[in-house]
Amino acid sequence: MARPDVATDTQALLALPQSASRVRRRFLGSRPDDLTDSELLATALAPPLTQKRAKTVSQFLITKYGSLAAAIEAPTIELRRIVGLSEEGIAALRLPRVFAMRLLRERFDDRPIIGNWNSLYEYLLAMLGHKKSEHFRVLFLDNKKRLIADEHQADGCPVRVAVDTRKIMARALELHASGLILVHNHPSGDVTASEDDRMVTAEIVQAATMLRMRVYDHVIVGNGKCGSFKMDGLL
Repeated sequence: MARPDVATDTQALLALPQSASRVRRRFLGSRPDDLTDSELLATALAPPLTQKRAKTVSQFLITKYGSLAAAIEAPTIELRRIVGLSEEGIAALRLPRVFAMRLLRERFDDRPIIGNWNSLYEYLLAMLGHKKSEHFRVLFLDNKKRLIADEHQADGCPVRVAVDTRKIMARALELHASGLILVHNHPSGDVTASEDDRMVTAEIVQAATMLRMRVYDHVIVGNGKCGSFKMDGLL
């Protein structure tokens, strides 16, 4: 299915020399999902660091954060304090993960998510598996169980996240969604549903039912694995 922003994407690529810096600022200042594919490419094509500086900075990042995944997930405000790491370098560091997420998500383009659980879990693990605090997302589905949108809903501390049920339902109505898949991560790696998880799920299920929507699952993402309310008989 053709993307509606193809024309805009082409214009962005043609305007690369003038727009790369502006796009890079948007990439670092907002969520990558807000950028089109070509804007991500524009960010990647802008030259970041010299080879010598890149080697020095990369060694420092691995030493400081312990792994590539942790370095990529490091807060932008921290990365900006690292001597030798420019805005261009930070954008280049983040881009491979964003590209990977786009490729994984394309598996769901115009096809049902329900029943394609292995691909879904792979996507969610890449999205949330290395987060150090809890994040709550909702996948909104149409009446053919295809993905309409995957949207971040709330951030939390390392052990808890506050979820606004009314906000989720309002967004579902705005998108004309028929179903939802709830997703959040446990930074501890344990994918066992907590009492809070069960209460939040029950509240959203009740609200969705009143609006004739269905909650298909609540997936908990840990370190290298996913838990499922549906599979565990909790939904």
